[in-house]
Amino acid sequence: MQAALIAVCRILRQNGATEIKKPEVSQNLTRFNQFLDLLQNSEKKHRTVEYYASQLCMSPKYLTVICKKNSKKTANEWITEYTVADIIHYLQNTNMTIKEIADKVGFPNTSFFGKYVKEHLGCTPIEYRYK
Repeated sequence: MQAALIAVCRILRQNGATEIKKPEVSQNLTRFNQFLDLLQNSEKKHRTVEYYASQLCMSPKYLTVICKKNSKKTANEWITEYTVADIIHYLQNTNMTIKEIADKVGFPNTSFFGKYVKEHLGCTPIEYRYK
């Protein structure tokens, strides 16, 4: 009888440990999805990891860790991906000036914006617009 009780206790302890880990994994995925939602719904996407982490009440390192665990990309890679997608959209689908696009996406000036576009798209914003 005692051996059976010990076996049951072990099983309960193992199941309890598994249940404790599941909410942590679920919480990481939830936090990751919150980050993507925040990023997607932010008009100015070109911001630092620190900015997004502070909006989610977590450290930048933790935000990057949960991004890596859930997607194999860092938080900064996600920010870059969304920023470039917005830039492409505005250049191809609007008549906004380069300055207006730079302001809308979150760049401090058109010079920095131009360098960023050249680095990520291989040409200047004007060249990209007329491709």
